[in-house]
Amino acid sequence: MKTRLHLLTPSVFNVKDKTGWLRKEENGRCFSDKPMISDPLNGAVIKFSHYGAGYRKEEHHHASSFGVYVIDGEYTVGERTIRPGSLIWNPSGNMILHGASEEKDCRLLYISNRSEPVSGACGEAFGAAGGWRPDSEPPALKNGRSDRQEEEPLQVFNIYDSAGWIEKEEPIGNAFFDKQMIADRETGMVVNFSRYPAGFRKPRYQMSCAHGMYIIKGAMVTDHGVFGPGNFIWYPKGCACEMTVTADEDCLFLFVTNKNYRITFL
Repeated sequence: MKTRLHLLTPSVFNVKDKTGWLRKEENGRCFSDKPMISDPLNGAVIKFSHYGAGYRKEEHHHASSFGVYVIDGEYTVGERTIRPGSLIWNPSGNMILHGASEEKDCRLLYISNRSEPVSGACGEAFGAAGGWRPDSEPPALKNGRSDRQEEEPLQVFNIYDSAGWIEKEEPIGNAFFDKQMIADRETGMVVNFSRYPAGFRKPRYQMSCAHGMYIIKGAMVTDHGVFGPGNFIWYPKGCACEMTVTADEDCLFLFVTNKNYRITFL
């Protein structure tokens, strides 16, 4: 008889897969989302988004912290243009104006740390993601933002930037590299860039939380399949897996957990 451990399998989504996309409208402006994860632990939302060239959201406020990884095209925040390979992390409570550039569409991987009401500049709720319903009470706002400490700045990280990488080692002696970016103080969510060298092997393991990987470059060979760029793989808590990187190319990926974690090698 199979144990529960062996019955657990990951969910896999690909940004190029045309199924699952939902066309949405906000105040006459249209964009597309592909919902993937609404985490039962803290309501964290993970989805793909597609903004057409020139699309701009109205200035608004997220009651959750959230990150956007730019897959392709040009993403804009205020007057700043962010290009592919970058993760932008926006702490909860900030007012934000974002979208695509005038010249190029952009596709994004969106991650929130928990369920999130979204409000406009005057505090009115106009949309929702995850566990929040449009008929539920939005959080108390003060001067257009939540009642919390002073506004924190955006953080921007790029996977191709050489700064910030830390070398680590697995128990069997394999070395790999992490760029540690976000350890969320509210939920414990971790968001890192990781680089596994060509030929790297991660022995069979199990994590104490749900976690996912968005493959940016290279290919990851697992006992659940082979995943190349554009794939997002989400492992439920307790799912066992082992990983090998193909011999011809390093594997770069974005790593996300739903809380702080520990890893057990099996």
